[in-house]
Amino acid sequence: MDAIADRHSDWTFERLEQLGEDEFSGRRLEILDGVLVVSPSVAPRHAVVQALLRDVLTPAAPPGTMVVNDLGVGIGPSYVVPDLIVAPIELLLGDAVPMPARGAGLLVEIVSPSSRTMDRIAKPALYAQAGVPNYWRVDMDPVLRLTAYRLDGANYLEVGTWGPGETARLSEPFAVAVAIDALAPRRPDQAEG
Repeated sequence: MDAIADRHSDWTFERLEQLGEDEFSGRRLEILDGVLVVSPSVAPRHAVVQALLRDVLTPAAPPGTMVVNDLGVGIGPSYVVPDLIVAPIELLLGDAVPMPARGAGLLVEIVSPSSRTMDRIAKPALYAQAGVPNYWRVDMDPVLRLTAYRLDGANYLEVGTWGPGETARLSEPFAVAVAIDALAPRRPDQAEG
């Protein structure tokens, strides 16, 4: 993860919007406590896990909510881009840019080699600060694992961790069963026979 810090003035979302489109093309830009964090675009495996998890969450999400990916959210002076967001439709369609994290029911991060520290430490702390009631982390190495957390006061408590061959049966933020193996499809040449 590359961090570009401007010592003369803190980065803001407004300043981020002023960047030229080609300046960081194909990169994910986030702001943590005034520091611009530039990450590489996601790897194909990350994108596949993201799409498959979204496909599991979408039909389970309650009426009036929606599952979206790669939408920037604001938390105080910070601006982050969770991999998946489950939030009320009226919040998603609101005029606020970036969308406020407060009001989201679930934020999901899929850990990439360049995002380990952010997804394990910095982002959960921000999400808890914003009062997001549920945070999930998907680790892909060495094996695919889903860890679910729920907000308890000012901190997240681990609800559980599920790995290969297991199904996460969760009741928060809504009832959903996530078969971990379904998030890691095998290539045709790896199919069991």
